[in-house]
Amino acid sequence: MTIQEGVLTLGTSLPDAPMEYYEADGKTPTGVDIDLMTEVAKRLHLKLDIQSTAWDGLIPAAKANRYDIVAASIGDFKDRQKQLDFVDYLSVRSAVVVKASDSGVADPLALCGKSIGGTSGSVAITIAQRFSTDCEAAGKPAVKINEFPNGAAGLVALSSGRSDGQILDGPSAVYQAKTTEGGKAYKVALGTVGPVAIYGVGLSKANTPLRDAISEQLNAMIKDGKYKEILEKYGVQDYAIAQATVNAGGAK
Repeated sequence: MTIQEGVLTLGTSLPDAPMEYYEADGKTPTGVDIDLMTEVAKRLHLKLDIQSTAWDGLIPAAKANRYDIVAASIGDFKDRQKQLDFVDYLSVRSAVVVKASDSGVADPLALCGKSIGGTSGSVAITIAQRFSTDCEAAGKPAVKINEFPNGAAGLVALSSGRSDGQILDGPSAVYQAKTTEGGKAYKVALGTVGPVAIYGVGLSKANTPLRDAISEQLNAMIKDGKYKEILEKYGVQDYAIAQATVNAGGAK
C-alpha cells in the first residue's frame, strides 16, 4: 500500500502558508496539509515522511510512485484525474493579491498591461491567461504572466516590484494579507476569481487500497471533529467540505 513499509511518503511544496510552510525554526514543516496528513498517517499507524519539491513536479512524481501521496493545494480537476486519483478535502477559489498601497484593481480588466504572477502548472496560470484573453478582446494590452515555483516566490516578486499582482488560492491570499508585516504588506484585490477548486490528496491510480484508506480516515476526522479543529487552527474553516469524496472535481 505504501512505497516503504510503515511509512507514508508525502510530496509537498514548501513554503506556501497556511497550507504548508516552516515553523519559526525554519526546519519544521507545518500547515493545513501537513497537519491533516500527519493525522491520517497516525490513524493508519504509519510514520509520515515529508519531502518538498517544486509544485509543478508533484503530479509527475506521484504518477511515477516517488511519493505515496502529494498534497499542496492541488486542485482535483478532470484533466488531472487522467494522471492521478484524488481524495478531496477542501473547496476554494483563487484570489488576486496586490501591494497594500495599490488602489487601482477593482476588476480583472484593471490588470490589463500589468504583470501578474502564478505558480507554474497551477490553475493560477490558466486564470491569468483568461485575464489576458479578456483584455485583448476588450482592445486593451495583454497581461504579462510571470510563472514561479510556488506562491512564496511570487510574493517576493510582488514585494520587489517585478510583478503587479499574484494569483493565490483563497486560503493563502487571506493569510498573507492578514499576517505579512502585520497586515500592511498586501491586500486581496479580487477575492473570487477562476473556478471552484476542490483540493485533493493525489496518489497513483493503481493504489486504490491507499486511496480508500485515506478517504476513510479523512471522513472519520470530519465526523469526530479533528478535521474542523485543524482547519480552525489555521483560519481556513470556511473552505471545509462535508465529505471526503474521490475525484469529485470538475474542469479548470
